[in-house]
Amino acid sequence: MHDNGSKPAYPVEIRRLSTPREECLTLTIGSIDEGTVAEAKAKRFDQLPVLDHLGKLLGLVAREHIEVLLQEGGSLHATDSGLHLREIGDQYPLLSLLENFEEHRALVFRDPKRLSDGGWSNDWFAMVTISDLNRHPFRAYLYPIMADLETALAELIDRHFEDPWDWLSLLSDEAKVPLIGRWELEKRNSVDTSMIAGCTLTELIKVVHECDEIRDALGFKSSNQFKNFSGSFPGVRNSIMHPVRSLILVQEDVHKLRSRIDRILELTARTRALNADYVERGMVSQLLP
Repeated sequence: MHDNGSKPAYPVEIRRLSTPREECLTLTIGSIDEGTVAEAKAKRFDQLPVLDHLGKLLGLVAREHIEVLLQEGGSLHATDSGLHLREIGDQYPLLSLLENFEEHRALVFRDPKRLSDGGWSNDWFAMVTISDLNRHPFRAYLYPIMADLETALAELIDRHFEDPWDWLSLLSDEAKVPLIGRWELEKRNSVDTSMIAGCTLTELIKVVHECDEIRDALGFKSSNQFKNFSGSFPGVRNSIMHPVRSLILVQEDVHKLRSRIDRILELTARTRALNADYVERGMVSQLLP
Protein backbone atom coordinates (compact mmCIF):
# COMPACT_ATOMS: atom_id res chain seq x y z
CA MET A 1 0.00 0.00 0.00
CA HIS A 2 1.16 3.56 -0.72
CA ASP A 3 2.58 5.73 2.05
CA ASN A 4 -0.31 7.64 3.59
CA GLY A 5 1.73 10.83 3.47
CA SER A 6 1.06 13.85 5.63
CA LYS A 7 -2.40 15.23 6.14
CA PRO A 8 -3.07 18.57 4.39
CA ALA A 9 -2.81 21.64 6.63
CA TYR A 10 -6.04 23.30 5.42
CA PRO A 11 -4.82 26.85 6.23
CA VAL A 12 -7.41 29.25 7.64
CA GLU A 13 -7.35 32.92 6.65
CA ILE A 14 -7.66 34.49 10.09
CA ARG A 15 -8.58 37.96 8.81
CA ARG A 16 -11.86 36.49 7.53
CA LEU A 17 -12.82 35.43 11.05
CA SER A 18 -11.45 38.29 13.12
CA THR A 19 -12.80 41.58 14.43
CA PRO A 20 -10.44 44.50 13.64
CA ARG A 21 -9.19 46.79 16.36
CA GLU A 22 -11.41 49.67 15.27
CA GLU A 23 -14.52 47.53 15.88
CA CYS A 24 -13.43 46.06 19.22
CA LEU A 25 -14.63 47.20 22.63
CA THR A 26 -11.41 48.00 24.47
CA LEU A 27 -10.35 48.83 28.01
CA THR A 28 -7.44 50.97 29.13
CA ILE A 29 -5.31 50.23 32.19
CA GLY A 30 -6.25 52.17 35.28
CA SER A 31 -9.83 52.84 36.30
CA ILE A 32 -12.32 50.54 34.61
CA ASP A 33 -14.91 51.98 32.24
CA GLU A 34 -18.17 50.53 33.56
CA GLY A 35 -20.04 51.54 30.40
CA THR A 36 -17.71 49.48 28.21
CA VAL A 37 -18.08 46.47 30.48
CA ALA A 38 -21.88 46.81 30.48
CA GLU A 39 -21.91 47.08 26.67
CA ALA A 40 -19.66 44.00 26.39
CA LYS A 41 -22.05 42.06 28.61
CA ALA A 42 -25.06 43.18 26.57
CA LYS A 43 -23.33 42.05 23.38
CA ARG A 44 -22.14 38.80 25.05
CA PHE A 45 -18.45 39.59 24.50
CA ASP A 46 -16.46 37.52 26.98
CA GLN A 47 -12.99 38.81 26.04
CA LEU A 48 -11.80 42.43 25.81
CA PRO A 49 -8.51 43.89 24.51
CA VAL A 50 -6.61 45.95 27.07
CA LEU A 51 -4.51 48.95 25.98
CA ASP A 52 -1.93 51.09 27.73
CA HIS A 53 -2.28 54.86 27.87
CA LEU A 54 -0.53 55.19 24.50
CA GLY A 55 -2.99 52.82 22.83
CA LYS A 56 -0.65 49.84 22.66
CA LEU A 57 -2.19 46.40 23.11
CA LEU A 58 -1.13 44.77 26.38
CA GLY A 59 -3.28 41.67 26.11
CA LEU A 60 -6.81 40.33 26.42
CA VAL A 61 -8.86 39.89 29.55
CA ALA A 62 -12.02 37.94 30.36
CA ARG A 63 -15.08 40.12 31.00
CA GLU A 64 -15.86 38.06 34.10
CA HIS A 65 -12.45 38.97 35.53
CA ILE A 66 -13.15 42.67 34.96
CA GLU A 67 -16.58 42.36 36.57
CA VAL A 68 -14.93 40.93 39.71
CA LEU A 69 -12.48 43.85 39.77
CA LEU A 70 -15.39 46.27 39.52
CA GLN A 71 -17.20 44.61 42.40
CA GLU A 72 -14.07 44.82 44.52
CA GLY A 73 -13.51 48.46 43.58
CA GLY A 74 -10.19 47.70 42.00
CA SER A 75 -8.49 48.96 38.84
CA LEU A 76 -6.78 47.25 35.94
CA HIS A 77 -2.98 47.11 35.89
CA ALA A 78 -0.53 46.08 33.17
CA THR A 79 0.73 43.29 35.43
CA ASP A 80 -2.76 41.91 36.15
CA SER A 81 -2.72 38.10 36.24
CA GLY A 82 -5.90 38.03 34.13
CA LEU A 83 -4.15 39.48 31.10
CA HIS A 84 -3.16 37.01 28.38
CA LEU A 85 -1.91 37.34 24.83
CA ARG A 86 -1.59 34.61 22.21
CA GLU A 87 -0.75 35.81 18.69
CA ILE A 88 -1.16 33.84 15.49
CA GLY A 89 -0.41 34.50 11.84
CA ASP A 90 -2.95 35.12 9.10
CA GLN A 91 -2.61 31.82 7.21
CA TYR A 92 -2.87 29.40 10.11
CA PRO A 93 -3.31 25.59 9.93
CA LEU A 94 -6.80 24.50 10.93
CA LEU A 95 -5.80 21.93 13.53
CA SER A 96 -3.25 24.30 15.08
CA LEU A 97 -5.92 27.00 15.30
CA LEU A 98 -8.25 24.66 17.16
CA GLU A 99 -5.40 23.56 19.41
CA ASN A 100 -4.81 27.19 20.38
CA PHE A 101 -8.50 27.63 21.15
CA GLU A 102 -8.35 24.66 23.51
CA GLU A 103 -6.20 26.86 25.76
CA HIS A 104 -7.33 30.40 24.89
CA ARG A 105 -10.83 31.75 24.29
CA ALA A 106 -9.44 34.59 22.17
CA LEU A 107 -6.42 35.08 19.92
CA VAL A 108 -4.79 38.09 18.31
CA PHE A 109 -3.80 38.58 14.70
CA ARG A 110 -1.52 41.45 13.63
CA ASP A 111 -1.32 42.43 9.98
CA PRO A 112 2.09 43.94 9.05
CA LYS A 113 0.46 45.59 6.03
CA ARG A 114 -1.68 47.72 8.35
CA LEU A 115 1.30 49.29 10.12
CA SER A 116 1.85 52.96 9.44
CA ASP A 117 3.58 55.94 11.00
CA GLY A 118 2.12 57.58 14.08
CA GLY A 119 -0.90 56.94 16.24
CA TRP A 120 -2.38 53.66 17.40
CA SER A 121 -2.30 52.30 13.82
CA ASN A 122 1.28 51.30 14.56
CA ASP A 123 -0.23 48.70 16.87
CA TRP A 124 -3.09 47.52 14.70
CA PHE A 125 -4.54 44.12 15.60
CA ALA A 126 -7.61 42.00 15.13
CA MET A 127 -9.17 39.60 17.58
CA VAL A 128 -10.68 36.19 16.86
CA THR A 129 -12.65 34.39 19.57
CA ILE A 130 -14.01 30.96 20.26
CA SER A 131 -17.45 32.27 19.24
CA ASP A 132 -16.13 32.92 15.72
CA LEU A 133 -15.83 29.16 15.25
CA ASN A 134 -19.63 29.05 14.97
CA ARG A 135 -19.73 31.56 12.11
CA HIS A 136 -20.07 30.62 8.45
CA PRO A 137 -16.57 31.86 7.45
CA PHE A 138 -15.06 29.20 9.71
CA ARG A 139 -17.50 26.47 8.64
CA ALA A 140 -16.48 27.17 5.05
CA TYR A 141 -13.10 25.63 5.87
CA LEU A 142 -14.76 22.46 7.20
CA TYR A 143 -17.08 21.73 4.24
CA PRO A 144 -14.23 20.65 1.89
CA ILE A 145 -12.81 18.34 4.56
CA MET A 146 -16.08 16.42 4.79
CA ALA A 147 -16.50 16.44 0.99
CA ASP A 148 -12.98 15.04 0.52
CA LEU A 149 -13.70 12.16 2.89
CA GLU A 150 -17.02 11.25 1.25
CA THR A 151 -15.53 11.43 -2.23
CA ALA A 152 -12.55 9.26 -1.30
CA LEU A 153 -14.72 6.62 0.42
CA ALA A 154 -17.20 6.50 -2.46
CA GLU A 155 -14.38 6.09 -4.98
CA LEU A 156 -12.80 3.33 -2.88
CA ILE A 157 -16.02 1.32 -2.57
CA ASP A 158 -16.80 1.78 -6.23
CA ARG A 159 -13.35 0.49 -7.18
CA HIS A 160 -13.32 -2.41 -4.74
CA PHE A 161 -16.64 -3.94 -5.75
CA GLU A 162 -17.06 -4.89 -9.39
CA ASP A 163 -20.80 -5.37 -8.84
CA PRO A 164 -22.56 -2.65 -6.78
CA TRP A 165 -25.04 -5.25 -5.56
CA ASP A 166 -22.21 -6.77 -3.56
CA TRP A 167 -21.66 -3.69 -1.39
CA LEU A 168 -25.38 -2.95 -1.36
CA SER A 169 -25.94 -6.26 0.42
CA LEU A 170 -23.97 -4.88 3.37
CA LEU A 171 -26.63 -2.23 4.04
CA SER A 172 -30.04 -2.57 5.65
CA ASP A 173 -33.18 -2.97 3.51
CA GLU A 174 -34.26 0.48 4.67
CA ALA A 175 -31.10 1.99 3.19
CA LYS A 176 -31.23 -0.06 -0.02
CA VAL A 177 -34.66 1.08 -1.22
CA PRO A 178 -33.87 4.80 -1.84
CA LEU A 179 -30.47 3.96 -3.32
CA ILE A 180 -31.92 1.50 -5.81
CA GLY A 181 -34.82 3.79 -6.65
CA ARG A 182 -32.55 6.76 -7.25
CA TRP A 183 -30.20 4.72 -9.42
CA GLU A 184 -33.03 3.34 -11.53
CA LEU A 185 -34.45 6.85 -11.99
CA GLU A 186 -31.07 8.19 -13.06
CA LYS A 187 -30.65 5.36 -15.60
CA ARG A 188 -34.16 6.04 -16.96
CA ASN A 189 -33.16 9.67 -17.39
CA SER A 190 -29.95 8.60 -19.18
CA VAL A 191 -27.72 9.92 -16.40
CA ASP A 192 -24.41 8.04 -16.40
CA THR A 193 -23.62 7.52 -12.74
CA SER A 194 -22.98 4.87 -10.12
CA MET A 195 -25.24 3.64 -7.35
CA ILE A 196 -22.60 4.71 -4.84
CA ALA A 197 -23.25 8.36 -5.80
CA GLY A 198 -26.48 8.27 -3.80
CA CYS A 199 -24.87 7.15 -0.53
CA THR A 200 -24.72 9.26 2.59
CA LEU A 201 -21.59 9.38 4.74
CA THR A 202 -23.33 7.08 7.22
CA GLU A 203 -23.87 4.48 4.50
CA LEU A 204 -20.32 4.77 3.16
CA ILE A 205 -18.91 4.21 6.64
CA LYS A 206 -21.30 1.30 7.15
CA VAL A 207 -20.00 -0.44 4.01
CA VAL A 208 -16.39 -0.04 5.14
CA HIS A 209 -17.34 -1.25 8.62
CA GLU A 210 -18.92 -4.42 7.19
CA CYS A 211 -16.25 -5.17 4.56
CA ASP A 212 -13.31 -6.93 6.21
CA GLU A 213 -11.07 -6.61 3.15
CA ILE A 214 -11.44 -2.83 2.81
CA ARG A 215 -11.27 -2.25 6.52
CA ASP A 216 -8.11 -4.30 6.89
CA ALA A 217 -6.49 -2.55 3.93
CA LEU A 218 -7.19 0.78 5.61
CA GLY A 219 -5.27 -0.39 8.66
CA PHE A 220 -8.07 -1.28 11.07
CA LYS A 221 -7.71 -4.62 12.83
CA SER A 222 -11.36 -5.05 13.73
CA SER A 223 -14.80 -3.66 13.05
CA ASN A 224 -14.91 -2.31 16.60
CA GLN A 225 -11.67 -0.41 16.08
CA PHE A 226 -13.05 1.18 12.92
CA LYS A 227 -16.37 1.96 14.64
CA ASN A 228 -14.62 3.68 17.53
CA PHE A 229 -12.48 5.65 15.06
CA SER A 230 -15.24 6.80 12.70
CA GLY A 231 -18.49 6.54 14.65
CA SER A 232 -18.70 10.27 15.34
CA PHE A 233 -18.11 11.35 11.72
CA PRO A 234 -21.78 11.54 10.56
CA GLY A 235 -22.64 13.67 13.59
CA VAL A 236 -19.74 16.02 12.84
CA ARG A 237 -20.89 16.28 9.24
CA ASN A 238 -24.45 17.11 10.28
CA SER A 239 -23.28 19.79 12.70
CA ILE A 240 -21.07 21.38 10.05
CA MET A 241 -23.70 21.29 7.31
CA HIS A 242 -26.39 22.98 9.45
CA PRO A 243 -25.35 26.66 9.25
CA VAL A 244 -27.46 27.77 12.23
CA ARG A 245 -26.44 24.94 14.56
CA SER A 246 -23.63 25.83 16.96
CA LEU A 247 -20.44 23.81 16.65
CA ILE A 248 -18.95 25.14 19.87
CA LEU A 249 -20.93 25.72 23.06
CA VAL A 250 -18.20 25.22 25.67
CA GLN A 251 -14.41 25.15 25.40
CA GLU A 252 -14.37 21.36 25.71
CA ASP A 253 -16.20 21.25 22.36
CA VAL A 254 -13.07 22.66 20.69
CA HIS A 255 -11.05 19.63 21.76
CA LYS A 256 -13.78 17.28 20.53
CA LEU A 257 -13.95 19.04 17.16
CA ARG A 258 -10.16 19.04 16.71
CA SER A 259 -9.89 15.36 17.62
CA ARG A 260 -12.64 14.38 15.20
CA ILE A 261 -11.36 16.54 12.34
CA ASP A 262 -7.90 15.05 12.89
CA ARG A 263 -9.33 11.53 12.54
CA ILE A 264 -11.37 12.52 9.49
CA LEU A 265 -8.20 13.80 7.80
CA GLU A 266 -6.41 10.57 8.79
CA LEU A 267 -9.11 8.36 7.24
CA THR A 268 -9.16 10.50 4.10
CA ALA A 269 -5.37 10.14 3.76
CA ARG A 270 -5.54 6.36 4.21
CA THR A 271 -8.42 6.06 1.75
CA ARG A 272 -6.66 8.13 -0.90
CA ALA A 273 -3.54 5.98 -0.52
CA LEU A 274 -5.59 2.82 -1.00
CA ASN A 275 -7.31 4.35 -4.01
CA ALA A 276 -3.89 5.05 -5.50
CA ASP A 277 -3.03 1.37 -5.08
CA TYR A 278 -6.25 0.40 -6.80
CA VAL A 279 -5.45 2.70 -9.72
CA GLU A 280 -2.11 0.95 -10.18
CA ARG A 281 -3.95 -2.35 -10.22
CA GLY A 282 -6.29 -1.06 -12.92
CA MET A 283 -9.45 -1.07 -10.80
CA VAL A 284 -11.82 1.42 -12.41
CA SER A 285 -14.35 3.64 -10.67
CA GLN A 286 -17.59 4.59 -12.39
CA LEU A 287 -17.58 7.84 -10.43
CA LEU A 288 -14.64 9.20 -12.40
CA PRO A 289 -14.50 10.17 -16.08
